[in-house]
Amino acid sequence: MQLNKGETSVGRSAMGLASGDNGVKSILKSRYAQASVTCASITDAIKCTNTPREKAVIVIDGNVLLMQVPQHAASFSAYNGIVANAIRVAMANAKIVVVVFDEPSCMTQAKAEEQRRRDAARTKVSVQFSADITPHPTTDAYTLKELHATSDCHVIVRCRPARQRFFDQVAREVLATLKRSINKWAEGGAESVVLFDGLDPLGADRPIGQAREPQIFGSDPEVAALFQREHDIGEGDLKLLWVEQRVETLVRKGKLDVDLNITSTIDTDTLAISLLDEAKRGCDEEERGIKSMLAFRERAQKRDWDDDAKATYWCLDVAMLHHLVQMDMWSLSKNEPTPLESRCGMALMTCGWALAGSDFVRQPGFNASMVFDALPGMIKASPNLVELMAHSWSDDRDDAKKVLPALRRLLLLCAANYAEKKGARKATVEGLRNSECDVLLRGAWTVAYWMGVEHGGALDDFGFSLPSASADAVPAARPVGTNRVMPWEESRVVSRFFEREARQKDSIV
Repeated sequence: MQLNKGETSVGRSAMGLASGDNGVKSILKSRYAQASVTCASITDAIKCTNTPREKAVIVIDGNVLLMQVPQHAASFSAYNGIVANAIRVAMANAKIVVVVFDEPSCMTQAKAEEQRRRDAARTKVSVQFSADITPHPTTDAYTLKELHATSDCHVIVRCRPARQRFFDQVAREVLATLKRSINKWAEGGAESVVLFDGLDPLGADRPIGQAREPQIFGSDPEVAALFQREHDIGEGDLKLLWVEQRVETLVRKGKLDVDLNITSTIDTDTLAISLLDEAKRGCDEEERGIKSMLAFRERAQKRDWDDDAKATYWCLDVAMLHHLVQMDMWSLSKNEPTPLESRCGMALMTCGWALAGSDFVRQPGFNASMVFDALPGMIKASPNLVELMAHSWSDDRDDAKKVLPALRRLLLLCAANYAEKKGARKATVEGLRNSECDVLLRGAWTVAYWMGVEHGGALDDFGFSLPSASADAVPAARPVGTNRVMPWEESRVVSRFFEREARQKDSIV
């Protein structure tokens, strides 16, 4: 699998973990190619799993979907057409399609801070207008008539105070459009269900000043009822995993007949969230009830939701990826890790990814390649520190901070490894050796959050009251991928649906 030739060094991605040659996504692509395949479309992704349409569920990151509509679809009707077509493509490949959205009203303080920072960093030029002209809605107080009168809907999407009412109305009109396709397909025996999670079904008809009430609703009220939950989830990234877990629960209870769940997104936080969940399953001795695939949509040069050669999908077998990463982490250990040790190791790995650059924290000069290189040695030399990561899934916020010695040791090891490289920057080495406590606290909070443990309220004690550190240039690391001997007896590992396998002494590349 080829890396993106345009990626150099490490940069902050628009969403999720840091990108670039030393970013998590690029490293996983190169080191663990056995667990992934690149497909030209979601249709091809389904085909490679040999799963019939009626046995599949596709979960879509709605924030990504609606934010990625091409600029040429400026009018409200054109915008809706692009969104409806994207969901219709998913419907053609899966019986159930669930589109999830953020819910700002119950968003954690850390995410709200990140969103403010992202809004402030936007570099798009704003067109100036006379004070007596309102070219587009800039608050939540606008009507459907005003929405239809807007010549460029993208300016509403970029305006966070006006965005949610717009998203609500898009879903309302798209659902009405899709119901016609659903009814027509039903005549031919093809059942389809579309659900929206986190939007208000009233759309722009919600009275001005009335509180917004996000819900789970869609084309089939009975199926929507199966996906109701008792607790709010603010961030769409976490909803993606929740929907997959709910699908599995419904399959076990005999309420759904499904074999495959595909999660479609571009946000690389999902990599960490999914691997942490897989590690938890091993600790809980919980067998997967269905196959799980992550499908990361990778845009072509032209931003279009037409799947006819306009974009590709990097598709991952989550269970196999977890196994390969674990083998790499424990490659210097003589014994097979226990499920608890595996979970602690994955918690430390993903926390390292967060520190290397994420929505919530970044240690200047740090990158994910350093984490991959240092962790096997740390697991062998300091198992007691790795065990501290068990505190990361504690509900007690003071207990969660007990992981800090493990995080500090990881950065010290990375500093020592990096210092030996030709051209190493002294400032970067010193920064890693003397990392600020607030950075480590943010890392501790982030990995807990990814595991579904949200320490809420004011987050000053986790370092979120201070301004973020400025980004530091990150030096290039050695080329990734070396031959590794697997540390325990395992003749071969076979992907459940990619027809790939990994054997002892195989190259990780």
